[in-house]
Amino acid sequence: MEDRLRQLQEDFPGRACCHIGYSEELAHRIEAAADFFLMPSKFEPCGLNQLYSFRYGTIPIVNNVGGLSDTVNDIRKKQTIGNGFKLAKYSSNCLLQTLRASSAMYANKERLRRIRKRAMLASFDWINAAKSYLKIYATTGNNEN
Repeated sequence: MEDRLRQLQEDFPGRACCHIGYSEELAHRIEAAADFFLMPSKFEPCGLNQLYSFRYGTIPIVNNVGGLSDTVNDIRKKQTIGNGFKLAKYSSNCLLQTLRASSAMYANKERLRRIRKRAMLASFDWINAAKSYLKIYATTGNNEN
């Protein structure tokens, strides 16, 4: 596969690029420049890339699993808080349907701009987590302070 990608770069200079290896800086630059970030992991206990995507205004397309499920709200189901797309299940058909939905959204530039802005405003810091824990303690009566 690597040889084929190198050949594509050679066959289409200036239109195809291949980088074999890893660079943290390049990874962030690519994600920041993308319109969508496809992350259909079968297992994902946490996931940081969708958080990077939010910050960059790149719309994540994820499998509905683990931390991806906790942080990505599907635009198709939650119109007012949606910040990405979730696959309904882990299958090629669901992936294709979701890619079609993201392509349709890309065609609507104003909607895409609103979703990007919403994603960039998302906050998953410890201040919000602490507020959630305090709310739980307050509703269960375990708050002694």
